[in-house]
Formats: sequence, structure tokens, C-alpha cells
Amino acid sequence: MLVVGSLAATVAGGALSFRALDTMTSTLLDGSATGVEVYAGQAIITLGAPILGAGLIGLALAVALAAAKRLAPAPAAPEPVAEEEPEVEEEPGVEEELTAPSEPAAPYAASPADAVERDEAPAAR
Repeated sequence: MLVVGSLAATVAGGALSFRALDTMTSTLLDGSATGVEVYAGQAIITLGAPILGAGLIGLALAVALAAAKRLAPAPAAPEPVAEEEPEVEEEPGVEEELTAPSEPAAPYAASPADAVERDEAPAAR
């Protein structure tokens, strides 16, 4: 966009300036110059010259930016992110499969208090 705008400004400023300068020079040299051609020509040249200059500066900036972009290192490509499996929530009431314990459970040692709780009479001696 900078290049296109700069080219447009350069062409417009150059067309205004050089056309007015050519008309003014030719009429002054052949002796047929009028006040409109001379004084208006000066104003048009004064208007066109800064536009031409701005276009040339824009083109110089476009070249400088292109060179700076070429000299700058390319950004590293982002590493692909491995997709993780979504966590599945368990439905209520679904029981997990039972697995055997890795160590055998200690045997249950019944105490007389346990026997009383289960309504069992202690063994007679």
C-alpha cells in the first residue's frame, strides 16, 4: 500500500510541476506569456513539488522497509500442539471394574467385641 500511494503521489506531483514548468518556460521564451501563465504556474509548481517529494520519500521508505524485512530473521514456526484427549466424566451409578490388589489383605482378626456386635455368643470355655 505504501508503494502504490507513493507512486501515485510521485506521478501526480510530477505531472503538476513539470506541465506547469513546461508551459511557463515556453511562453516566457517566445514572448507570449501572460500573468495567468506565469503567476498561476508558479503556484502550481509550488503545490506539485511537495507532493512529488512526498512520493519520492515514500518510495525510499518502501525500499528501506523491504531491505529491513529481508535482513530480519524469519519468525520461528509455532510448534504443533498435541491434542489431548478430553477427560470423560463418569456417569453416576457406574461402578469401576474391580481389580485384584497387588498385596494380599491381612486376615481379619475377630475380637469378642465384634462377636457381640454381630449377636454371636462368645465361645464357652
